[in-house]
Amino acid sequence: MSRLYRSQKVIINEFFKITVIFLFFVFITDNSLAQSNCEFKKSENGIKVYSCETSSSPYNAVKAEFEVNGSIDDYILLLLEVSNYQNWKYRVVKSSLIKKVNDYELIYRMEIDSPWPVSDRDLVEHLVLTQDSVTKQVRLDIKSDSKYIPEREGFVRIPKSHSILVVTPYNENSLKVSFYIEADPGGILPAWVANMVSIYGPLETFGKVKEILNLSSLNTPTSK
Repeated sequence: MSRLYRSQKVIINEFFKITVIFLFFVFITDNSLAQSNCEFKKSENGIKVYSCETSSSPYNAVKAEFEVNGSIDDYILLLLEVSNYQNWKYRVVKSSLIKKVNDYELIYRMEIDSPWPVSDRDLVEHLVLTQDSVTKQVRLDIKSDSKYIPEREGFVRIPKSHSILVVTPYNENSLKVSFYIEADPGGILPAWVANMVSIYGPLETFGKVKEILNLSSLNTPTSK
């Protein structure tokens, strides 16, 4: 294998990594989780990922669905523990709480590691978690809100984001999860490349979520 070929292969791999980072963190609209024009793309570890055409952008939206053994309370704790995000969110290397509005409404900042030569990103988000008192279904609504802290040297601030996560208990210790992202990665990025690689961020993040919740479920004492 020639040096030129190896160099080209490294550049392509890094380009794909960069694309996945932007698509997984830059969400621009609040669309229905029941999006109909979605095409199944990949299933891994029980996580199904779909690519969804949109009329507003050449970049496809991404929808993810999976089931996991675990309690709704454990998932809520995972979602609200900001300092632990770097252990399961894709490419996040640091996460810190800025403001706690109440137990279920948080403002936080994340640092995202970008492969060279792209600058690292940071993101300030406003999280609101609500739960139906009867069904116990949880909805997580997260929007970017950069007004809380100024941009920091060495990071490019992601200016706009909006994501929705719905977690539904359906059996004892079993959950169904739906996640929807519509994204514009910005910069000069061919839509066909973005649409091809955008599925990998959710696969990695939710794969780690399943590991954490499964382990927590196994370590939970059973009642006699």
